[in-house]
Amino acid sequence: GAAFSLVPGFGDTVKRRSQNVMAGLTLVLTPNLVNETRVALSRVAASVTQEASQRNSDLGLPVTSPNARDAGLSFITVTGLSPLGDEGNNPQNSVTNVYQVLDTASYVHGAHLIKFGGDLRFAQQNAFRDVESRGRLQFSPFAQISGNAMADLLLGFPLLTSVARVDNPQHLRTQSYNFFVNDSFRVGTGLTLTAGLRYEYNSPPV
Repeated sequence: GAAFSLVPGFGDTVKRRSQNVMAGLTLVLTPNLVNETRVALSRVAASVTQEASQRNSDLGLPVTSPNARDAGLSFITVTGLSPLGDEGNNPQNSVTNVYQVLDTASYVHGAHLIKFGGDLRFAQQNAFRDVESRGRLQFSPFAQISGNAMADLLLGFPLLTSVARVDNPQHLRTQSYNFFVNDSFRVGTGLTLTAGLRYEYNSPPV
């Protein structure tokens, strides 16, 4: 991006991967009753990691994070010049898994077609996002010592600095329980009445 370093060596590696698999089994239990069961897994993995070709310790800047994944150079901005260093939103990684079990039965009785079943989903997200783990330094000619951003850098007078020491693993879990029953009643050749009931419960992520 335009706000990030134009100097080679401070890029990002962006990975995305989606995987989906489903298995189904259909059984004719009686001439009037058919049951379909499906089991599915959906997995989405996404990460952004910094190139980390240089380290804070190489330039005498403090190393603020003990995590090896946070290695890299602080993001340094100097007004009028390209920023330098690894941008502050990375590294980040997220893996979301959704396990799903679905079962639907169809039962025919006279003029009635009755369907009933359930949909169970178990979702989990495992993630981290180490924001500002390497720190940020900004040099600007406004309200500063020399009136020149580069001179202030050489003098060691930043306009602002920030850093965060975070260890924020996310292990979110949630469940979804859905049940339904539906009756389609054929009253005559040109008229069918349909009525159903559905219950859903979605737990808050914890």
